[in-house]
Amino acid sequence: MKRILFLITTILFCSQYAISETWLKATCMQDIYNGQKVIFVCEEHQKELNGFVNYYGTASTYTDTPSGSYPFIIEMKEEQIYFKSSAENKYMDWQGSSTNLALVSSTQKKPWIVSFNDGIVSILSTANNRYLRYCYTASKSKGFKLYTSTAEEAAVAIYVLKAGKTDRKLQFETTEYTADLSNEFIAPIVQGIATDAVWSSSNTSVATVNEETGKISLQGVGTTTISITAPETDEYYYATASYKLIVTDAANTHSLTMNFTNPEAITAWNITLPSKGNNSTLPTNIYSEEIKLTSTHGTTSTSIYNNSYGNYSLRIFKSGSIRLSVPDAYEITEIEINGSSLDNGSCSLNAKILSNKITWSGKTQAFTYESEDGTCTITSINITYSPCSARPETKTITISSAGLSTFSSAHAWTLPLGLTAATATVEDDILKLHERYAANDVIPATTGVVLIGDNGDYILTQPEEDEGLKDANNMLKPILTNKTITAEDNHKLYILANDPIYGLGFYYQGATNDGTTISKISERAYLQLSANTNIHSLKIELPSTTNINSTPVSKQSKDIYTLQGIKTGTTLLPAGIYIVNGKKQLIIK
Repeated sequence: MKRILFLITTILFCSQYAISETWLKATCMQDIYNGQKVIFVCEEHQKELNGFVNYYGTASTYTDTPSGSYPFIIEMKEEQIYFKSSAENKYMDWQGSSTNLALVSSTQKKPWIVSFNDGIVSILSTANNRYLRYCYTASKSKGFKLYTSTAEEAAVAIYVLKAGKTDRKLQFETTEYTADLSNEFIAPIVQGIATDAVWSSSNTSVATVNEETGKISLQGVGTTTISITAPETDEYYYATASYKLIVTDAANTHSLTMNFTNPEAITAWNITLPSKGNNSTLPTNIYSEEIKLTSTHGTTSTSIYNNSYGNYSLRIFKSGSIRLSVPDAYEITEIEINGSSLDNGSCSLNAKILSNKITWSGKTQAFTYESEDGTCTITSINITYSPCSARPETKTITISSAGLSTFSSAHAWTLPLGLTAATATVEDDILKLHERYAANDVIPATTGVVLIGDNGDYILTQPEEDEGLKDANNMLKPILTNKTITAEDNHKLYILANDPIYGLGFYYQGATNDGTTISKISERAYLQLSANTNIHSLKIELPSTTNINSTPVSKQSKDIYTLQGIKTGTTLLPAGIYIVNGKKQLIIK
């Protein structure tokens, strides 16, 4: 019984994946030999010869490849070639006059001259010195006929039947699948012959795949391409197939509402509640969890307005704007802005704008809305955001006049010209910076650094392959989101700050200025030190390669310039980097 089942299985397998015979285009005389099956095809019009009527060859249309329904057998005698119909045992020949072509008996047959020039075949009848061509002219009977020149009508090719290897026919039911980190992903079954195939993932930080079985292990949010590749063998052709796998993280998808009618929310943003009929200017940045709202002012300051009825709202006047952004570990997927006169403005992304609502969905890290004409009033903004599914191409960094800024990111970035990045160690109350990354170097993901450069904006770019090397001794820690960071027991947290008395350095941070928490400074870096050190602040010692020295202002020359070349005095200077006697120096209080 087992033997019978084995035979049945073998027969079924062989019937589905038997060694195939394939019609292949002849491109040289070596492709043609005695006894071989051939068909005639007009590739330009996708027609193949399928019979004869009224002295011309009739044609059928094919889509991808010719079917070979009307083959001929080649007979070769001393370099003379004859084409014999397999079905009717007659020969293709010139018949009568003009363009006539028909099947004739063996006594009437005439040979053909077949030649190739750069893969293009010429099929010449010796009976009347005419060429086999396909007639496609509308006013004539269409079909395969004989013409005095190869310039007439369309060319005809010879296809030969060759025994080929089996096509593996690898494919998936669809080309895109979605998985969520909270659930196991069952890999789709590949259809076809996967013998000796190898699986791979284009992005192993999103998903890995077992090379032999194709089993998927989800690693993180993002997109990867899962591929299966099978080699060419004596039995099978090479084949490959793939599908896109999009991995999401529903458990970490967040939604929040910025309610500008709520007095408690306004107060929490450190905005003074305006009296009736008055405005309170919006700060440059306000935060709600990971969302940062950056405002610019137009003809009148962007502000919180209290109308005569005691109702609050956000007002954006002509040329003013708000920009909603998230750290690069996240992306905004939906935004709904509610209010009135919103059609007076425009959005940086393709959003639907109505008079009282703006709706947008997609994937972005920043969304800008600008007032173009008149006043736009916003009552609330609903935002949905989640961990990034794709890495951003660029990132803009601003260095203030202080010349220093801490930085960290969920992704690796290539530094532009003009910026260097330093890691840090602590000795007593000194934070020593060590220049680690120069222009075109890559800052690794989740690495805290201090950026050093002139005041201005810099564009970081994605590294092509290099993910950067981390400094094992680096004591700077990354801050990737706006969520509050709490110090470990018996530790204190420090951030870069410019104290009005003591100048630029790393200081305690927290709601009670005791170093216990850090909040709302995403994509920056901080220090965590043992509370036993009892250090209130750390002075900064810059790398010697930056040619910047830390010197009290009272010891400086009278000729001091900003990094923009503006001469300044020696008193009441904010701490920062200046040009003193032709050299960059960090001035502290």
